[in-house]
Amino acid sequence: MASLLCARLCHDLAGPVGAVNNGAELLNEGGAESMDDARELISSCAGQAVRRLRFFRLTYGSNYGSMDWSGAMQTSAAMLADSKITYSWDGYYDGAEGPEVAAVVLPPYN
Repeated sequence: MASLLCARLCHDLAGPVGAVNNGAELLNEGGAESMDDARELISSCAGQAVRRLRFFRLTYGSNYGSMDWSGAMQTSAAMLADSKITYSWDGYYDGAEGPEVAAVVLPPYN
C-alpha cells in the first residue's frame, strides 16, 4: 500500500510541479510579454499542486478518522476544479464521519 501511495503522490504532483519549473525558466529567459505568461503558469500550477496535496492529506493523512462530508466535498471539488472528473455525491448523508466518508472519497486499490 505504501508503494502505491508514493507512486500516486509522485504521479499526481509531477505535472503541476514540472509546470512551475517551466514557468520559472520562462521568467529567466523571456522578455516582459513572457513574464506575464510565466507568472500565470506558476500561479495556476502551484495552486493545482496545493489542492492535490490538501486532498491527499484529507484522504491519506492520519486524521482521516475525523473526515466529514462537508470537508470531503469541498476538498474533492477543489482538487478536481481543473479536471473533467467529477464526484457524484448522490446519497450522502451529513451524519457520516471518518471511515464512512473515507470509503467514498478514497480510490479503490486492489
